[in-house]
Amino acid sequence: MNGASRSGDIFRDGLAPDGAPPDDIPLREIAIPGPGVKLWLVDVAPDPTVLRAAAAVTSEEELARAERFFRLEDKARFLIARATLRRLLGRRLGRRPSDFDFAATAHGRPYLAHRPELSFNVSHSGSHALVALSDGRPVGVDIEAARDLPDALDLSGLFFHEAEHRAIASRPDATERLAAFYRVWTAKEAVLKALGLGIAGHLKNFEIALEPSGPRLARIESPLAAALARASVLPVEAPPGYAAALALV
Repeated sequence: MNGASRSGDIFRDGLAPDGAPPDDIPLREIAIPGPGVKLWLVDVAPDPTVLRAAAAVTSEEELARAERFFRLEDKARFLIARATLRRLLGRRLGRRPSDFDFAATAHGRPYLAHRPELSFNVSHSGSHALVALSDGRPVGVDIEAARDLPDALDLSGLFFHEAEHRAIASRPDATERLAAFYRVWTAKEAVLKALGLGIAGHLKNFEIALEPSGPRLARIESPLAAALARASVLPVEAPPGYAAALALV
């Protein structure tokens, strides 16, 4: 390399000579009701050992993307989540994690061109990420660290379905309104990610009802009615201080 530093050397320093890291990215599987879908919760805190393991299985393009983040926490979030996806796909398909080349849809959703029936999705926020794999049905996940939002009710009025806004406004205090806001937000984002759509222009096209058993897709309006005919939102056990959801379409 003529003394030039490769992208990601900050993460690769200290790897074994053969470049094979231990499988030490911390994750645990979360039980999801229903066949064909699996979900994992990943710790994406910037631990040096975990970052080195993650860097060993990610591509040069992914390492370059990680380097563009200013904060170490943001670099770690992206890199560890992407490396975990590669490891899980590798286990599922019997290939090395570093072997995968991802294609992307017009909205930037990655997929495997040679295995389009295997759907996957990643979300990260704060110190955690979610990685989902699904056989057959497109999957979307979202996790959000529930930071304080004094204008949560105003935001729901601007961007959510009117029924969702009314449900959030009916909560008895600001704490419950904030929790309801994040439960609706994560469910809506998971649905749109499963569809491979951005959030712009679609948040008001369907309603998420908050029930004791979890969020439910309650009402769908054009132009998403056909696309969401079989859709479901599944409850996700989020860590304390987080909200999360998974959707299948």
